[in-house]
Parts: sequence; C-alpha cells; structure tokens
Amino acid sequence: MAIWSVPIIASATAVPAASASQPSAGWTLLGVHPQAAAQPTSLGRRIIELEIFENALYAGFGDYNANTGPISINPFDLDSRMFLGVRHNAYTHQIAVYRPAPWGLVAPNIDPLQDVPLDPLDPNGGFSWTDNGGLTWNQSPIGPSYHVYDVAMQSSSGQWAVGAAAGGGNGAPTVWRRVGAGPWQVSFQGDNDPALGNDRYYWIAVVGGVPHIQARGSSTVKPLRFFDSTSGAWRSLPGGVSELHASGNPQHLQVLGTQIVSASGSGLRILDTENGAFRAVQMPDGLPVLDLDVRGSELFTLTRGAVFRSEDGAVTFQRVVTVDAPAPTSLAVSADTIYVGTAASQLLAHLLP
Repeated sequence: MAIWSVPIIASATAVPAASASQPSAGWTLLGVHPQAAAQPTSLGRRIIELEIFENALYAGFGDYNANTGPISINPFDLDSRMFLGVRHNAYTHQIAVYRPAPWGLVAPNIDPLQDVPLDPLDPNGGFSWTDNGGLTWNQSPIGPSYHVYDVAMQSSSGQWAVGAAAGGGNGAPTVWRRVGAGPWQVSFQGDNDPALGNDRYYWIAVVGGVPHIQARGSSTVKPLRFFDSTSGAWRSLPGGVSELHASGNPQHLQVLGTQIVSASGSGLRILDTENGAFRAVQMPDGLPVLDLDVRGSELFTLTRGAVFRSEDGAVTFQRVVTVDAPAPTSLAVSADTIYVGTAASQLLAHLLP
C-alpha cells in the first residue's frame, strides 16, 4: 500500500472554554473541539461525525463546498478528558465519516485538496488511516479521483472505496477495489447520466461479506447493486428501485444485522438485503433523525429532541434521554455513555440509563 506519513503536530491540550450555551442537567460539556471551532464557516464548525476508537472520540467536520481543509484529526481522550493534540492533517476539505477496519480506523478523503480551479482529478485522493491505536496516521491514495466518499475494509472480497472519477467523457460514479497487497483498481463505473456527470457513489455497506452500493445525483433513481464475487460483477438487487440514502455524504448510514439503515430524509430508510424490501421508520417524537449509531444488535438514533434505542431491528423505539442541547448534529454510544456533537463544535456526554 503506497503511503506517506504525517507526523504528530501537537501534544495533548486542555479543553477550551465553551463558546455556546451550556447543556441541560444530565449532560456534561466535555469540551469544544478547537480545530472545528476555528473553521471559517458555520457548516465547517458542525461536528457531523463522531466515532469511538481506542477510548477516544474522533470528530468529523469541515466544509467541502467552501474548501476549508485540510482537516485536523485531534482525538478527545475519554480517560483524561483532554484533546490529545493534532495527530494528522487529513488530505480533505471535510471528514464526513470514520470507518472501523479490522486493523484500525479509516477516514476517506471525501473532497481531496487539489480542487482549484474546480474539482480537477486529484491523483492523491484516497483515505487517511491508523493501525496503531491512533498514535500516528498515514495517507493512502487510491488513484485519480474527484471524491472518495466511503470505504469498506471488512469484506472477504477485498477492500473497497467509492466516490467519483473521470469516466465516459465526464465525471462518473466509481468503485475501486484492492485485493490483498495489490494495487487499487477501478472495479465499476456505471449508473451515470453522461449529460449531467454529477452522479456519485456516496456510500458502500458490507452485509454478510457482500458489498452494496447505490448511485445518486441525477433525477433518476439508480439501481441498488451488490458485488457478486462468483462472477466479479456488480449486479442489481432484485426489487431495489427506491433511493436508500438521500444524502450527499456517507455519514449517518450503518449496517444493522442484514439491514442497511440510513438516517436521511424525515426519518430512517431501511433496506433488508435478504429480500430487497424497503421500509421507512419515523421516531416517536416525529422529528427527523440527525444521526444513528449501531452498537451490536442495538440501534440508537438522535433527533433534535431525544436519543432513542431499538433492540428489535428498528421495529420499535424507546426514548433513552432527552436532548435539549442547542443544535445536536452527531451521535456515538459506548457501553455506558451517550456522546453528542453539536453545530457549535461541542462534545457532550450523558450516562446511558
């Protein structure tokens, strides 16, 4: 795997003072993410992703429309209650998702830095990754790309990355594949409207070892596809004609058993990969789902008003805690604690009842 390293830039730092209103009783303000808070746009300051890795909180933020990268990876240690310092400046204008891998943690370059004058093909686009508990990070390119939105590193058929690259005389939704220690290669470019050139694969989800994708961007709903390892082809999922993930970012999509669950639109959109059936789920408070987190067989969801939990495959939900903090945006759940990120770059915590 071709890599280049970025050294540790700063040592551990104390939590800065809060710059927004305090949370309500039961919630603890852990701190304000310093690099997120320093972003020049309000969208860039939003904590849009939280991931727990090696007992630290990793926050995703940035504004890839305003090109506010590179994005600093500065984990918040849950034991010392301190930010550990910038471990890596990621080669992207936004970190929208962290994906666990069998060997560590990965953050795709959803908008690689080389994008002047406008979205040129970047030969260095790929992903940031760590395999030593987050102490050091590396950058791995996958090949010329406009965007690398999501990755899947836990499939028996190889490692996968999805996004967009040049194809068919225009930008095209693209899947890359890497088998063993071999190079990254384009696996599939399809589902594109050549006249528009704005279709993308915004996500990839592996269920039972089988990768699934769906392009979006034009007005036409594109097929849901799965990788057939026997033929080596991306086949259409029977009955898969609905749009699963109505978002131009990969965050807020996870796998729950045999289901792919998306928090986009007014609630949850769920695909059962065993039968290709779709269903839509609304939360008991009727509010949109801002984020979700899968912990084993449990699904947690975040709205502007509460965190809910489902223990029966997203059939029924129970309110866990009330959320009246200003502008919650992201969610992560450990064995005993709920963590929430906000639009004001805050990290909040609440004991799990």
